[in-house]
Amino acid sequence: MDKLKGHWDHSTKPSKFCVKRGGKEIYRGGYSDGYELIMSNNTSETNDLARGNHVVPTEWAEQLERERDEARDDLEFRRELYRVQENYLELARRERDEARNERDVLRLDAQREAEHHDRMVTELEGLYDKNDKLRDITERALQALHEADLNKLPYFRVELDQLKEGRK
Repeated sequence: MDKLKGHWDHSTKPSKFCVKRGGKEIYRGGYSDGYELIMSNNTSETNDLARGNHVVPTEWAEQLERERDEARDDLEFRRELYRVQENYLELARRERDEARNERDVLRLDAQREAEHHDRMVTELEGLYDKNDKLRDITERALQALHEADLNKLPYFRVELDQLKEGRK
């Protein structure tokens, strides 16, 4: 008779403990019931050896064998649990790294936007200055026209040309 083997099936939510005999699943459910099934159905390897004159009584040998099998199953369970925890930890690390990368991209975008904003403010301030100078030249030109001082008009024309070329 094939020995019963137990393992966790993590493909379902919540995970289920499965017991198989020779590759065929005979139990799916909680760990304690599955483990009890394994312990109650495994035949002792010492049954065949315990016939005859032996120093260790059969019951003791069977108990030691059950404890050994329990320790092996517990070790296998802990290894599987460790693998699952490692997988979740790796997933968390990848998500953390992706979040950090996204944060860095957003920081760079915000920095670029701030720099663009600063350039726009500087450019706008320059436009305000030019506008003030144009207003001043226009007011003086109007005043010269009003006073009929036509000799000053070419002077204003030179100032306007300089302002257009950015020399003033």
